[in-house]
Amino acid sequence: MIEERQILNFIPPQLDGIKSNDSRRYMVITNNSNFIQMINISKVQGKEHKMLVTGNKRLKDFKPFRIPSFAKADTLYTIEYFPELEEFISFGGQKLNEEDFNNILLERGKYINKTNNIKIINFTKEEFLRKNKESLLV
Repeated sequence: MIEERQILNFIPPQLDGIKSNDSRRYMVITNNSNFIQMINISKVQGKEHKMLVTGNKRLKDFKPFRIPSFAKADTLYTIEYFPELEEFISFGGQKLNEEDFNNILLERGKYINKTNNIKIINFTKEEFLRKNKESLLV
């Protein structure tokens, strides 16, 4: 079962305005057994300037990530729940600590209140599986 604060690692069918064939990490913020909501987690290295962007939140304790990381809380990614998603759980199911998790949700709320911009990107099961089918074969 996928739980809040766990990390999924997959190739997104789409990103905020761009296409990508690179695997990315997403932290689950909601799983209500019908759909999952996630926020992208990225490494800080080479992206230090993004720490100044409203909606981005640097993690204080970046475990289970191995390197300093930040959350891109300005965009919410959603997908319908299906059992194969569990194969994309990273770090053996370890979760982000509650303090960083709550700070990310607060930053998202601040971003929405400040900008009145709610960015949501939805994936379908079919789009997800089409983009990640090779990962399931491994």
